[in-house]
Amino acid sequence: MSFLTPAALWLLLPILLSAALMMRQRPGPGVLTRAFVLVLLTLALADPVLTRENADETVVFVIDTSDSIPEAEQARAAAEALQQREALTQGTAGLITFAEQPIIQAIPGQPWPEMTPSLGSRSDLDAALRMALSLIPEQSSGRIVLFTDGHTDTDPVAALAAATERRISLTPIPLHPEQLRATITEIHLDSALLSPGETLSGHLTLSGGATGWSGDLDVSVGGRALDQLPAEAAAESKQTLAFTLSLPSDLTAGPTLLSVSAAGVETSAALTIQPAPRIWIITDRARAGANLAALLTADGLAPERISPGAIPDDLAAELIVLADVTSASLPRDLDDKLARFVSEGGSLLTLGGDASYDLGGWHTRPLADLLPVRMDPDGALKDDAITLVIALDKSGSMAQSATTSTTEAQMLKAVGNRMVGGRPRGSKIRLAAEGSVSALKLLRDTDFIGVLSIDTQARWPVAVQSVTQRDAVIERIRSISSGGGGIYTITALEAARDALRASDTPLRHLIFFADTADAGEQVRGSLSATELVSDLAQSGITLSVIGIGSRSAQDAEFLIELARLGGGRFHATDDPEDLPALFAQETEELLGAALEESADLTVMQTQWHPALTDIAIEDAPALTGYNRVLPQPAARTILTTAGGVPLLSTWRVGLGEVTSISTDDGGRWAASWRRWEGGGKFWVQLIRGMLDGSTADTTITIDAAGTVTVSRYDTDGLSLPRPAVFAAPDDSPAPLPLTAATPGTWQGQLALDGQTWSVAALDSSGELLARQQWSAPPSREHVHQAPDDVQLAQLRLAPQPQIIKNNVDHRLWPWLLLISALLLPIDAFARRQTHTVFSR
Repeated sequence: MSFLTPAALWLLLPILLSAALMMRQRPGPGVLTRAFVLVLLTLALADPVLTRENADETVVFVIDTSDSIPEAEQARAAAEALQQREALTQGTAGLITFAEQPIIQAIPGQPWPEMTPSLGSRSDLDAALRMALSLIPEQSSGRIVLFTDGHTDTDPVAALAAATERRISLTPIPLHPEQLRATITEIHLDSALLSPGETLSGHLTLSGGATGWSGDLDVSVGGRALDQLPAEAAAESKQTLAFTLSLPSDLTAGPTLLSVSAAGVETSAALTIQPAPRIWIITDRARAGANLAALLTADGLAPERISPGAIPDDLAAELIVLADVTSASLPRDLDDKLARFVSEGGSLLTLGGDASYDLGGWHTRPLADLLPVRMDPDGALKDDAITLVIALDKSGSMAQSATTSTTEAQMLKAVGNRMVGGRPRGSKIRLAAEGSVSALKLLRDTDFIGVLSIDTQARWPVAVQSVTQRDAVIERIRSISSGGGGIYTITALEAARDALRASDTPLRHLIFFADTADAGEQVRGSLSATELVSDLAQSGITLSVIGIGSRSAQDAEFLIELARLGGGRFHATDDPEDLPALFAQETEELLGAALEESADLTVMQTQWHPALTDIAIEDAPALTGYNRVLPQPAARTILTTAGGVPLLSTWRVGLGEVTSISTDDGGRWAASWRRWEGGGKFWVQLIRGMLDGSTADTTITIDAAGTVTVSRYDTDGLSLPRPAVFAAPDDSPAPLPLTAATPGTWQGQLALDGQTWSVAALDSSGELLARQQWSAPPSREHVHQAPDDVQLAQLRLAPQPQIIKNNVDHRLWPWLLLISALLLPIDAFARRQTHTVFSR
């Protein structure tokens, strides 16, 4: 016996002392009776508990009868469970079988009938254990004996925690799965939406079964034999096989099945054949779009070249390409048609050229608002005055000659040049100064220029002033000589900032010239150069960097980051003789000419895009020209020049997509891409990706678990009414219950019964909106080759089957109160007798 409130027992001491005194003063049965009642009440207050051992137990046998357990193993489990039940000397036993759901075969205490297996291609172990716990009474000892291979589709953590809390032991007994025959356990398609003649690729997994398998896998599409794939898998192992197949060019459009059979067992995957897409290339130039057309034709697509004057009234195409065509040659009503075409799900691609974008007069048409880039004809957005500040690194390293000294005379001359001020004709500082002169010559009379020379101090050889006095300014620029020490970056930025903030021109820009291996003062106290540049950008002051030295030098990344934060460009060269051209190029970028042609235009990637899949864009050959366009804030800019000019930009318009490329397809500027192995792949992947977008307002998708998702949206993205959906594995479709998932999206569930299902969505008038076929994947239960030892170890809550004796607690305070109540009449009678005796 134990007490839940033992402190109350201290009350017994005063009760017993008081009873002893009362007995000395007025002895009698009444005192003893009252003392006994008080003792009982005190004991009730202490809440005594009587603990009794309960040796009876409830044993629940749980047997896994899912597809992965052979019949022989199921029979063995049933026989062993019956044997253990008969060995019980006390207690009761129940039986549960489980697969997709548990079934109670026998409640504890009842006779066991002949076991009816719970069939299914899944193993819900968690539900089975929770049901077993429900058969064990709360006040009874219990244990669970589990026969399973350990493979389960649900996590039994919660059930195990409940068993542990109730001190119920769990003993797993392994069952051995058996795979008797070879099976294709998985087919994965890289794309399930393809056109006739297109390449089908993916991978499949072959399980060798109990004896292994080797042979040819028969592949068919829509019942038509397609190819045979040699494959083999050893016994009790799996092999993954990648495949690439060409679809017949005369396949009928619509949903169909890709079927692969091994050893007579067929596995299917859903595939949708879409009609051959119509691609129009609109151009009036022979070379424009010619390379693109050749690549698409080789890939199984058949683009049509259409002259601007022959564009049909109905834009019955999936993709329209405008290839180097002038605004004057395009019909005036084409803009509205293109806008409607794209918003309803079509795709538009624009290519660059000397008759495209600004140069083709596109900026004068509504077409300009449809594109993911902005046009700036003749620099119209930048025609207002510019204030340009050039900060030149004049540290000691800038005195070095741009040429290599190969003779003793040349070496002596180079030393002499440094001794007299570091201004040899070919020194770095001299060439940088000439670059500043080149920039000055490109500026207009309405512009302003300032030149700042920096080593450890900032000096102004040319204070910010109008460029009208060019000769005087050029003379002062050419007087700049090298100094000593290194360049102080923050000092330079602060001096330039103060001068540019004092300017009231619409555009204010800083060109920072520095050594990529020696850009000092990146941090001063709590101030960093990057923070300072960010502040400049917020003030509307942009910054570009021209670096002398290697891009891999120690400070190159720092300078690149400055240019990025400053919203400008980063140029770098190992050859000082390139400096004048770089200064001129940067100034031209600022002035905004509409066309740029150069011998070496590097392509930079800023974002990922499906067109770049498996393409190393850093290996792309340089371009030789592009149309100068500006990014749209809401668009995705994928590729740019090193100076940040968009080369590939895209955005969504309604249900469609518009993509703009500011170079050509290989006729002139991108000719080097025709010889690069990634060039053709880029164009094909770009077009294929633009064609993959669905143009229907209703789509049906079915995942591997058989979940059907029906989506309906109009051209504005608003959801359409719920359709009626029917599904059937045969010719007798039945309504498929749907539940709302998100606005415009509904979901239903198909049975995982290994059959091929047809799903159709209809509107209120019975018109077919969309249809899809789906083949249930083979049961993953057939994949298992051996018990899951890790899971079995986690399921073991006791080292071996044993009976856990639960103690049953009985609280006695109600009985003590009852006895006290029954003693009250006796106490009253005893007090009356005592009073009578003492009154005499």
